[in-house]
Amino acid sequence: MAHVSSIQEVESVRDALLQDRKIMAATHNVAAWRFRYTDPAIWEDFTDDGEAGAGRRLLAVLKKRGDKDIVVIVTRWRGIIHLGVDRFRNYCKAAVQLLENEDGGPGRQGSKKRGQ
Repeated sequence: MAHVSSIQEVESVRDALLQDRKIMAATHNVAAWRFRYTDPAIWEDFTDDGEAGAGRRLLAVLKKRGDKDIVVIVTRWRGIIHLGVDRFRNYCKAAVQLLENEDGGPGRQGSKKRGQ
Protein backbone atom coordinates (compact mmCIF):
# COMPACT_ATOMS: atom_id res chain seq x y z
CA MET A 1 0.00 0.00 0.00
CA ALA A 2 1.25 3.45 -0.83
CA HIS A 3 -0.10 6.95 -1.25
CA VAL A 4 -0.18 8.03 -4.89
CA SER A 5 -1.41 10.95 -6.97
CA SER A 6 -0.64 9.80 -10.53
CA ILE A 7 -0.45 6.69 -12.69
CA GLN A 8 3.33 7.21 -12.81
CA GLU A 9 3.45 6.87 -9.02
CA VAL A 10 1.32 3.70 -9.21
CA GLU A 11 3.77 2.22 -11.72
CA SER A 12 6.74 3.32 -9.62
CA VAL A 13 5.35 1.60 -6.52
CA ARG A 14 4.64 -1.59 -8.46
CA ASP A 15 8.10 -1.54 -10.07
CA ALA A 16 9.74 -1.05 -6.67
CA LEU A 17 7.87 -4.02 -5.19
CA LEU A 18 8.83 -6.20 -8.13
CA GLN A 19 12.51 -5.59 -7.34
CA ASP A 20 12.02 -8.08 -4.51
CA ARG A 21 12.77 -11.52 -6.02
CA LYS A 22 10.18 -13.27 -3.86
CA ILE A 23 7.42 -10.86 -4.90
CA MET A 24 8.52 -10.98 -8.54
CA ALA A 25 8.28 -14.80 -8.44
CA ALA A 26 4.74 -14.77 -7.00
CA THR A 27 1.91 -16.26 -8.98
CA HIS A 28 -0.13 -13.03 -8.86
CA ASN A 29 0.47 -9.40 -7.84
CA VAL A 30 -3.02 -7.93 -7.94
CA ALA A 31 -3.38 -4.16 -7.62
CA ALA A 32 -6.07 -1.50 -7.39
CA TRP A 33 -5.73 2.27 -7.13
CA ARG A 34 -7.76 5.45 -6.79
CA PHE A 35 -6.48 9.01 -6.86
CA ARG A 36 -7.76 12.49 -7.61
CA TYR A 37 -7.23 13.17 -11.28
CA THR A 38 -8.86 16.57 -11.48
CA ASP A 39 -11.08 17.69 -8.66
CA PRO A 40 -13.63 16.17 -8.27
CA ALA A 41 -12.74 13.47 -10.82
CA ILE A 42 -11.21 10.25 -9.49
CA TRP A 43 -8.90 8.04 -11.56
CA GLU A 44 -9.44 4.43 -10.57
CA ASP A 45 -8.29 1.21 -12.12
CA PHE A 46 -6.87 -2.20 -11.32
CA THR A 47 -4.77 -5.03 -12.65
CA ASP A 48 -5.63 -8.69 -12.14
CA ASP A 49 -2.17 -10.02 -13.05
CA GLY A 50 -3.75 -13.19 -14.40
CA GLU A 51 -6.23 -13.62 -11.53
CA ALA A 52 -9.45 -12.65 -13.35
CA GLY A 53 -11.74 -10.59 -11.15
CA ALA A 54 -9.37 -10.08 -8.21
CA GLY A 55 -8.36 -6.52 -9.09
CA ARG A 56 -11.98 -5.46 -9.54
CA ARG A 57 -12.73 -6.79 -6.06
CA LEU A 58 -9.80 -4.86 -4.55
CA LEU A 59 -11.04 -1.71 -6.25
CA ALA A 60 -14.50 -2.32 -4.78
CA VAL A 61 -12.90 -2.41 -1.31
CA LEU A 62 -11.23 0.97 -1.92
CA LYS A 63 -14.46 2.48 -3.25
CA LYS A 64 -16.59 1.13 -0.40
CA ARG A 65 -14.18 2.58 2.16
CA GLY A 66 -13.93 5.88 0.30
CA ASP A 67 -10.15 5.59 -0.01
CA LYS A 68 -8.42 8.01 -2.35
CA ASP A 69 -4.84 8.73 -3.35
CA ILE A 70 -3.81 5.16 -2.69
CA VAL A 71 -2.62 1.97 -4.38
CA VAL A 72 -2.98 -1.46 -2.80
CA ILE A 73 -1.09 -4.49 -4.09
CA VAL A 74 -1.82 -7.98 -2.79
CA THR A 75 0.60 -10.78 -3.67
CA ARG A 76 -0.37 -14.45 -3.83
CA TRP A 77 1.69 -17.56 -4.29
CA ARG A 78 -0.20 -20.56 -5.59
CA GLY A 79 0.06 -23.48 -3.19
CA ILE A 80 -0.97 -27.09 -3.26
CA ILE A 81 -4.42 -26.33 -1.80
CA HIS A 82 -6.96 -25.13 -4.36
CA LEU A 83 -8.71 -22.11 -2.81
CA GLY A 84 -11.49 -21.67 -5.36
CA VAL A 85 -13.55 -18.53 -4.83
CA ASP A 86 -12.12 -18.18 -1.30
CA ARG A 87 -9.03 -16.66 -2.88
CA PHE A 88 -11.04 -13.51 -3.70
CA ARG A 89 -12.20 -13.23 -0.10
CA ASN A 90 -8.55 -13.61 0.97
CA TYR A 91 -7.41 -10.82 -1.38
CA CYS A 92 -10.03 -8.46 0.04
CA LYS A 93 -9.37 -9.47 3.63
CA ALA A 94 -5.64 -8.81 3.21
CA ALA A 95 -6.34 -5.40 1.68
CA VAL A 96 -8.80 -4.41 4.43
CA GLN A 97 -6.35 -5.46 7.15
CA LEU A 98 -3.59 -3.42 5.55
CA LEU A 99 -5.83 -0.37 5.14
CA GLU A 100 -7.14 -0.63 8.70
CA ASN A 101 -3.58 -0.78 10.02
CA GLU A 102 -2.89 2.42 8.11
CA ASP A 103 -6.10 3.94 9.54
CA GLY A 104 -5.17 3.07 13.08
CA GLY A 105 -7.64 0.17 13.35
CA PRO A 106 -11.20 -0.71 12.39
CA GLY A 107 -13.48 2.30 12.39
CA ARG A 108 -10.64 4.76 13.03
CA GLN A 109 -9.19 7.20 10.58
CA GLY A 110 -5.45 7.63 10.64
CA SER A 111 -3.12 9.83 8.67
CA LYS A 112 -4.16 8.70 5.21
CA LYS A 113 -6.44 10.63 2.90
CA ARG A 114 -9.76 8.87 3.15
CA GLY A 115 -13.00 10.29 1.90
CA GLN A 116 -11.60 13.77 1.44
